[in-house]
Amino acid sequence: MWLFLRIYDWFKGHRAVMWAVLAATVCLSVIASLSIDLKEDVTDFLPADKENQDVCWAFSHIGSANKIVITVSATDSTADRYMLMDAVDSLESRILGNVPSEYIKSVTARVDADSITDVMGFIVDNLPYYLDERDYDRLDSLMAVGTLDNELAAAREVVASPMGGLMRSVVTKDPLMLSSERLRSLEGFNTGGTFSTTDDYIFTKDGDAVLTMDLAFSSSDTYAAGKFIKSMDKALEGFEEAFEGKVTADPLGSVFIAYSNSSQIKRDSILSIIIALVLIAFLLVSYF
Repeated sequence: MWLFLRIYDWFKGHRAVMWAVLAATVCLSVIASLSIDLKEDVTDFLPADKENQDVCWAFSHIGSANKIVITVSATDSTADRYMLMDAVDSLESRILGNVPSEYIKSVTARVDADSITDVMGFIVDNLPYYLDERDYDRLDSLMAVGTLDNELAAAREVVASPMGGLMRSVVTKDPLMLSSERLRSLEGFNTGGTFSTTDDYIFTKDGDAVLTMDLAFSSSDTYAAGKFIKSMDKALEGFEEAFEGKVTADPLGSVFIAYSNSSQIKRDSILSIIIALVLIAFLLVSYF
């Protein structure tokens, strides 16, 4: 205790030095604070044991956790699918123009026809691995008189149809369309027929258009989430007015929930600190 009293007495007689030391200490503190790397992660509130760390890691690496789905819905009976398609294109442009690229990996407004062609080509190229007893029975039936000609004529009609551009590569490799059953089985991945496509645009069974986004950051990174959400709000400004209020866009994703929870925790923490400081100051004034 005597050491602090000696320091106090010395500074009391050398006030200029005291203020210089205080100013230097404040400057050094400010400079040191600038090098602090702040991190906002809502999962940091959980205890730092291995079980919670595993849960946080799994949550951060779930594919759907970093995905946003935006539904574009009609609010007026005059808004048809073509207006919703135009709205999806407009929304995509607004997002790419307002949201920094560092926050998004990709924006999907339409089905990638090249990807569909690649999947179909893979199945056709590896068709022998997918054949079953029914396919071999069908091969036997093709040997009947006139059957082969009919199959080739049907393949010619497929090439000449509006879908010919997509099916041409399949028909060229598989003119008897032995792969048709295998390709048709891919529809099973559309669980419950929830989605359909029109001109490569994705629609729900309720008729709403869908646009998806893959984020470049974890949904638990609430600092990046806050910046992203502000840029999304800017992208959505004036969107409904541009279509005379006939369509609306509703984004949905875990990043919005995480940011909302983090903001509430931050507000509660600041309020708690303010109340604690007021109570401490009141006690100090009351007793001293």
